[in-house]
Order: sequence, then structure tokens, then C-alpha cells
Amino acid sequence: MARLTKNSYKRKIILFGLLVFMSIALISTGFAAWVMSTNATNDDANGNVSVGVVKDASLTISNVVISSTEKSFRFEPLASDESGRVRYDDEEGLYENLSITVTGQVAPIEYLGELKYELVIPESVKKAADAGYIVLPDSATYQYQDGEGNTVKVGSGTVLAVSGTEGTFNFTFTIDFKWGAKFGNMNPGLYYDTDAAGMLISDAECKKELQDFRALLYGYDAEMTAAGSDEAARDTVAENHKNDAGPVFTVLITAKSN
Repeated sequence: MARLTKNSYKRKIILFGLLVFMSIALISTGFAAWVMSTNATNDDANGNVSVGVVKDASLTISNVVISSTEKSFRFEPLASDESGRVRYDDEEGLYENLSITVTGQVAPIEYLGELKYELVIPESVKKAADAGYIVLPDSATYQYQDGEGNTVKVGSGTVLAVSGTEGTFNFTFTIDFKWGAKFGNMNPGLYYDTDAAGMLISDAECKKELQDFRALLYGYDAEMTAAGSDEAARDTVAENHKNDAGPVFTVLITAKSN
């Protein structure tokens, strides 16, 4: 816990850290528990969540938790998907979860000017979204270096509506990812096995897209691109990175005094 004097926080942004670290578990062919009839190899690492709270002398944010049953994002097959060339692996037990819900309290609201949250994403996740594999939440923010070496932040997060004039405000918000156009805006297990366009895609191309998706998320896409269309070379790259740590997300709650 960190304490700040009232004077030190006035008219400044107070960052209340809800630090959420999530390793998205995916496999060498693309996802943690996807099973392809033509390539059933899979390796995974479980996600994790860490929560931290900072308080000051006049504003307090407390009882912040990931209140949803699922505590991390998982780009996985649907638990009900038990057939087709891309499917859920019940031995791994990992299934799709694109949403988490966060709850907490802030008080006293008479000193609160603005309360917002953002999902800080790493560059690899932004690249996966740019490539059309996933759609970012509205609250997503990211940073990059411009040509002059300056750090530029894109996105501003989502402002929470606050009600009441005094006492404690209970807040709740949900952060959602969605599947992108590359997968017909649906779970890949459904796209490749039930969608008219997806079913026309060959096994080889299906496998390639799943490999490319994972490579982007984990940051070894340059190596995968260098492997070209050589399946053996691509499989070697995937194998070399199968135990890599997944991307890290930070959910950040920010309060501004009035």
C-alpha cells in the first residue's frame, strides 16, 4: 500500500494499479487446446492474474477483483466444439474466454472527478489485431516509438459513469475481445469447420493461419515469415517457441480528483 497526502493528489491523476498479467495460452499450431486432425500437436501454458491496489489519504479504491468466473483471456476453441479439423481438446481443458469483468469500490466520491479504465496491450497483440485475427476492446491502449524516438500513446481508455454525491461508489466493467475478419468474426473452430468460406480453406492454409496468429501474439512473427511456405521450417520455428511466455496485459484504473 502507498499513501499520499491530500495536497499531493489534488488536481493530479491518481493511478490505482489493477495490474492484470495474462499469459495467453496457445500452441505450436496456433492455440493452446486446438486439435487439428492433420496436426494434433499441442502445448500450452496457463494464464495468470495479479492484482495490485494503491490508496491515497483522501481517495481510496478497494475490493478490486476479477469478479467473473474466468480470470484470464483465452483464445481457445469453444468447450462444445468436439468435432471437425479444429476442435477443443478435453484433455487440456482450455476453452474460449474473450471477456473478464472487474469490480471494486472508490470513496469518497465527493472528491472524485473522473474514473476510467484501460486495457494496456503489448505491440504483439496490436499486430494480431491489425492482421485481422482479433478485434481489440474499446478500452484498449498501446504505445509505440515514433521516428524521433518519442513514446506515443494511442487510445484513452473508457470513462466510467459515476452516480451519487457522497460516500462509496461501486463500479463494474467488462472487457471483451472479439474474433477478427480472418476467422469470419467467429471462433476459428467454427470458421474452419462450419462456415462456408472457412470450409473451402485447405488444411495446410488452416494450419498456416493458426501458426501465424500465434507467432504474432508471441512476437516471433519475423522468424515465421522468414520460414516462408516451407512447412518443415515453419514447424521448427513453432517448436522452438512452444514454451514462450505469452503476451502480458495490464488493466489500469485511473482516478482524477475534482
